[in-house]
Amino acid sequence: MLDLASEHVVVAPPWRDRVSLGLKGKNNAVARAIARDTDAREMTVSLIKQSARSVCAQVDVGERSAFLKLFDGSEQADRKAYMREKISLLTLRDSGLVPRLLAFSDPGQFIITEWIGKGQVRDRLDRLSAEDTGDKLGRWLARYDAVSPAESACGNWYSYLNRFGSEIDLQAVETAQDLLLEIPLCGRSLARNDAALGNFMLTHKGDIIACDFEAATMRPRGWDYLQLYRALILRFADRAADAVEAFAAGYAAEHKGALIADELNVVAGILFCAEAVAGRKDREALAWL
Repeated sequence: MLDLASEHVVVAPPWRDRVSLGLKGKNNAVARAIARDTDAREMTVSLIKQSARSVCAQVDVGERSAFLKLFDGSEQADRKAYMREKISLLTLRDSGLVPRLLAFSDPGQFIITEWIGKGQVRDRLDRLSAEDTGDKLGRWLARYDAVSPAESACGNWYSYLNRFGSEIDLQAVETAQDLLLEIPLCGRSLARNDAALGNFMLTHKGDIIACDFEAATMRPRGWDYLQLYRALILRFADRAADAVEAFAAGYAAEHKGALIADELNVVAGILFCAEAVAGRKDREALAWL
C-alpha cells in the first residue's frame, strides 16, 4: 500500500511558473545582463509581490542583484502597461531619477533594473519626518519635470477639471471657478500618474528615486504635483500642513520652469476637496486616468 504521508512532492509555486514561462529561452541573456561572464546556472529568483497583471521579483546572480518586473497578464491593458514602463525607463535612463534599466524583452514583456535594496530602503524612507519627506519629494519632482518629455497645450485648470464629470464633486470646482480660470495649463508632460509613496525609494546616498511607471501618460504639467500633494496629506494626516509646505518649498527651490508652486497648491487643494466632497472611499478614490 502506498504511504502518502511519506511522499514528499515538491510543487513549484504558481509565480515560479509565470517567471519561467516569461524568461523562457532568455535566462542566460538575463544572467549576463545582471553579471557579465556568467550564465543562468548561478541565477536565483525570489518573489517580492505578484498580481494578475505582473510579477515582481529579486534576481540574484552570484553576488549581484537586480529587480525583475514581468507583465504576463492576458489583457491588452497589460501589454500597454509594459510598454509604458519600458518607454519611461528608457526615456529617463540618464536622469538619475529612476533605477537604471539593465535589460528588457518585448516578446517576454519584462524589464530588469538595477537593484535598490528591498525592505531596508523603504523603511528608511518611512522613517523620514513629514518635512523631510515633503522636501525630498518636491525636489525630485522639480528635477523630473525638467527632463520628462513635454508638448504644448493651452487652456486652464477650470476647464480641465470639469472633464472629470461625476468622478469628483464639480460643485466644489464651480465654486473655485474664478481662481481656476486664472491658472493656465503650461503644456503637457509625461506624468507618472501614480501617487503611491511606496514607489519612491531612498538610496544609500539619501537621494529619492521612483519606480513603477506602468500608469505613465501625458497629462497637464503639474499633474504629479497634485497627486503627491494628496498623498502627503493622507500619509501625514496630523502634520499635513508641514508636509505640503515643505513639498512646495522643495519644489520651488529646484524648479526652473514656468510652473508656480503657489498656483499648483491652489489647484491641488481644490481638487482634494472636490474628491473628498464626492464621498469616495480612499480605496475607490479618483483613478486619475
